[in-house]
Amino acid sequence: AEAASAALAAEQQAADRVSSAVRAVAAAKTPDDLAAAAQSHQNAKCELGRAAAAAEAYRELAGGNVRYSVTVAPAQGGPKGRRGKAKPSAAPRTFDIPEYADGWATINDAQNAAATAALRKVAAEEEVEGKLPPGFQCLWSFLESTGGTAALPAEQDQKEQRTAFLRQTAAEAVQKHRAAVMAAKRARGSGDTTATVAEALHQAGRSRHRDSAADAEVSRQLQHELEAFRSSTAGQEWLRKRGALPVSQIREALLVALEQSDVVVVSGDTGSGKTTQVPQYLLEAAAEAGRGGACSVVCTQPRRIAATSVAERVADERGEPAPGRSGARVGYHVRLDAAATRDTRLLFCTTGVLLRRLLGDAALEGTTHVIIDEVHERSVDSDLALLLLRDLLASGRAPGLK
Repeated sequence: AEAASAALAAEQQAADRVSSAVRAVAAAKTPDDLAAAAQSHQNAKCELGRAAAAAEAYRELAGGNVRYSVTVAPAQGGPKGRRGKAKPSAAPRTFDIPEYADGWATINDAQNAAATAALRKVAAEEEVEGKLPPGFQCLWSFLESTGGTAALPAEQDQKEQRTAFLRQTAAEAVQKHRAAVMAAKRARGSGDTTATVAEALHQAGRSRHRDSAADAEVSRQLQHELEAFRSSTAGQEWLRKRGALPVSQIREALLVALEQSDVVVVSGDTGSGKTTQVPQYLLEAAAEAGRGGACSVVCTQPRRIAATSVAERVADERGEPAPGRSGARVGYHVRLDAAATRDTRLLFCTTGVLLRRLLGDAALEGTTHVIIDEVHERSVDSDLALLLLRDLLASGRAPGLK
């Protein structure tokens, strides 16, 4: 324990020296001072590397519970095909141990356990088990008996509940669609020319703006949160900063235009506040009107870093927890990373994520507003998203979508 504390303290001291060296480089005024500061910075980085390597041997998580995975990459220059060309190698494979059977006291043990799981898959035909240390022989036997995929009873219950929920949701969607089709058939059979398929779908899709008890409660919460934040000192300061942005001058005109039209184009100079403010205007207007529970805004960004950074900025401006935390109304969704909960009402995502959602949810059920940001860049994804949204609005399958 004393050696571990000393190693971790040495690592922290080395990190502090690197920071001091960086400040010295920034403060250098002459070439000689700059050269000396740069050499000191290089020496401090080397020292930090050695200290970090020494501390790594002692570093343990609180109470253990260290987990590792192993990625096995195929060897380069594999066998050649008939025409003398190298056959394409397989993709890298990642192996780990089920969470309920994992968790080790040290990093070394966790790495060895993950390597054992990888060996069981890669070298299944070879006599490997007898060559392992006794403790990992037991792990090998356990993985062999369970296939590495066995689940505890609690996990099985969770899977069953999740499956039942998905089946129920799918059944409700099918029933809603059938009701819309039957309503359209009855309208055509009765000769009522005013009732069309689009109107039947409109009636079936009214849940986009339903005033359920849950939505009403969320609406009250949003209204209370907005009023409380605006009356706080931090809220007043953010209101002052946001009010200084050029886009704030068109807030009311934008909301009026959205009441009158389904599609609105917002154009402004870079830095005018379009990306961060327009989505907030929509959610705030719904909260002020007591309809925040039914409001769901999706704002696309052309790049992953933009989606995540804008979401964090907007959450700060609203005085909320970080995206994905409990109670946060702002979230983001990018490839391989998502921070959104059932409380999310303002979601920033990449255009590709929206396209994938449209593949499985062509009507964007539950979404009230879609914002395509940076549309002037004219990428393939943004153009395709505009085409699909145009057809969606024209078809009448998404009544109330803006």
